[in-house]
Amino acid sequence: MVLEDESPNIGSVHIPHALYDQMRLAPCVVLEASIESRVDITLNEYVIDMLDQFVEAQGEKEAGFAAFSDYLHNSLMRVKRRLGGQGYTDMLSLMDAALSEQNVSGKVAAHRAWLGRMLGEYYDPMYDYQREKRACRVEKTGSFAEILEFLKARE
Repeated sequence: MVLEDESPNIGSVHIPHALYDQMRLAPCVVLEASIESRVDITLNEYVIDMLDQFVEAQGEKEAGFAAFSDYLHNSLMRVKRRLGGQGYTDMLSLMDAALSEQNVSGKVAAHRAWLGRMLGEYYDPMYDYQREKRACRVEKTGSFAEILEFLKARE
């Protein structure tokens, strides 16, 4: 079984204590991916697919887009302190420009700018810190293909 190394809380969902305790003791692999690949995944999951979900939930495109925009703004606000004042302001400006372009043209490419910064300036430092804490448990680091090969050899 392979699980993503998460905190005990994923949003409002809580990992059961027994499972989380076992996760803390289990060996780790570190999947490395390019920033471009990670931005692609994040764009698809948190912009394209999420907008579709908001539109479906709201029942119409305009209300769905407004709810989606509010969700992204609230999510950014929750990490404002960790981004710092200027980092937050810069990221908000990029996000607003991307949302404006998306609302007018339907194009999502402008989201890549703020998503790349969010990954590099917010998530990567967190991941690096967590990886340092678990370095003794890391058994393999590599690409998806390398990790898959490593895990298959362990079966």
